[in-house]
Amino acid sequence: MEQIRFIEELAANAWRPEVEQYLDGWRLRYTQGITRRGNSVLPLVSENNVTLEKKLALAEEFYSRWGEPPCFQLTRAAQPPGLIEVLNGHGYKDAFHTQVHTAPLGRVLSITSPNPKFKTTLKPKLFEDWLDLYVKTSGYNEHSAAIRQGILSRIEPRAGFVLLSSDDKPVAVGLGVLERGWVGVYCMITREEYHRQGAAIHVLYALAEWSQQHKADKMYLQVMEDNPNALALYSKAGFEKLYLYWYSTPM
Repeated sequence: MEQIRFIEELAANAWRPEVEQYLDGWRLRYTQGITRRGNSVLPLVSENNVTLEKKLALAEEFYSRWGEPPCFQLTRAAQPPGLIEVLNGHGYKDAFHTQVHTAPLGRVLSITSPNPKFKTTLKPKLFEDWLDLYVKTSGYNEHSAAIRQGILSRIEPRAGFVLLSSDDKPVAVGLGVLERGWVGVYCMITREEYHRQGAAIHVLYALAEWSQQHKADKMYLQVMEDNPNALALYSKAGFEKLYLYWYSTPM
């Protein structure tokens, strides 16, 4: 349970919301309705100074003020014990099940490899070409793109933005966020015409190599359960499932 809470804390630090309010140990996050992680309660800790029913009511009031439905990001380590059952009793339903995979850095480096057809650019801050490919390939509208740009600009731990190009044409991107010896992998995306050409494996290798330079020794990433292609890619790169998280909202 402690490792789950630790990785979820790292992930929360990597993907910062516009508004974050602490409620008796819970983190209430709001980011204009863009991204589930940025608009959900993270109940990693409960200080138990407020009853669970009262705390749930206050969390629901927080999201009501922002005009969003309440949402909880849950794992089996959610606090306090019994929270999941209480949410179910209040009519909350679960969706968007996501696996969290981890791997020793050395394993990823030994399995992955760079592809000579691609050029690698890695920078510590968000840059225009990276953002342009990420937004266009993901199909985000202008508002959604602006909110994500804000999230990516707010990263406080050390970050590595990787851009692959071929013949000066941007091909794929990825992001690594490093904290306390772990590197989280985010924003992996490849232009459709370059699928199955080794671009994603190259990005993972570049992130692992960068991570090693900064003394990290473990990696983690999140992948939705209904994405078999990504699950196969990360398994091929040496990652293994550690736990599951999901989102719960009232129906």
